[in-house]
Amino acid sequence: MRFEDGSRLKLGREADIEFNQLRFFGDSGMVDTRLRLRKGRVKSEVRDRVGPDGRYEIQTREVTAAVRGTVFVLEQTVNSSRLEVHDGAVALKRLDNETRISAGDGATVTTTEGVVEKVLPRIEGMSISRTGTSAEAPVFAAWAEDPGHGFIRYRIARKGLADNSHSYQLLDTGLSDSNRLRLPASAEGVYQLTLQVVDQQGFNGVPQQFEFRVDSKAPQQFELKLSGGAPGKRIL
Repeated sequence: MRFEDGSRLKLGREADIEFNQLRFFGDSGMVDTRLRLRKGRVKSEVRDRVGPDGRYEIQTREVTAAVRGTVFVLEQTVNSSRLEVHDGAVALKRLDNETRISAGDGATVTTTEGVVEKVLPRIEGMSISRTGTSAEAPVFAAWAEDPGHGFIRYRIARKGLADNSHSYQLLDTGLSDSNRLRLPASAEGVYQLTLQVVDQQGFNGVPQQFEFRVDSKAPQQFELKLSGGAPGKRIL
């Protein structure tokens, strides 16, 4: 669902929410949104606060998540609340304490242990290469093994080399429990590979995006760019 200020709320399967407050202050742009998550998982993309009375809060059994200008996932389980912050920061309010959780981090909240912070799982040591010298040789993505990883969600899409748009054609999507993935990257083009780690505890990492080019007219190198980071360049 989409709110008046442009914020979005995506409900997971079997999620149960209750609106405690939903107000829009006319032309001021201020929105007061307060929800209770009874069970299940929700993802929020929240715009920056406008005005002193603007707020976006989700309350669970154990904690209240107060946010501005962020992307996060909150889940209510039988015994705990679980938070994953993908962008920005979330303030967790419990009793008289407030804990700030930043992007790339998460937390579990229980009535007995309070807020327990953790670093969300992520891909490290990414490489993309051919297994042979010919243009038809298969292309593989590989990354460092981590015993804490459970499985990987992947998505790969492609556009033409001369295509300057942001529109990619989806080639494949799925799950993998390996640290090596064969890619459908035989044709020339610009490829976009998105990976998201889910760890053994069920925490979802921040989706990581990698871009690479397959170009027969370029030198036999490889170009790999990590979204949000400094690109390490080679061209395949």
